[in-house]
This record gives sequence, structure tokens and C-alpha cells, in this order.
Amino acid sequence: MLLTDLKKDQKAFITDIKNEFNFIKRLTSLGIGINHQIELKFKAPLNGPYYICTNNRQVIMRKSDTTLIEVAPIN
Repeated sequence: MLLTDLKKDQKAFITDIKNEFNFIKRLTSLGIGINHQIELKFKAPLNGPYYICTNNRQVIMRKSDTTLIEVAPIN
């Protein structure tokens, strides 16, 4: 399941990040990595950005970046 598949206010764990070195480097600098819990707060309409929370941080990501993150939802 991809991060784009989550619903508003749904929590998940990051299980994989597709192997693009610069993207992984950027995420780790924000404190986001594999096995971190994230929560999708808001999806902007018309393929706009995604607003997520992780480790008490709020991050806005482009939709193209969220398609590179695989997650496992928490029920």
C-alpha cells in the first residue's frame, strides 16, 4: 500500500522507501524513515500536496514523492 492510498487521519508505519538516494537523504534529514509511524492529516484536491505528521513534525509532500513511500496501515 502506498502513502497515497491512506485516508484522512489514518495512521501507518513506513515499510519501504523506493530507492532514490536523494529522496531518502531528504527524508532522513526530516527524521522520516522506515518503521516510523506517520499520520495523513490532509490531501489537497487536484493532485495537490499531502500534509503528514510524524515524530511530532508536520511535513507537506508533493504527490509524486508520496508515491515512493510504501506503508502498512494501523487498525
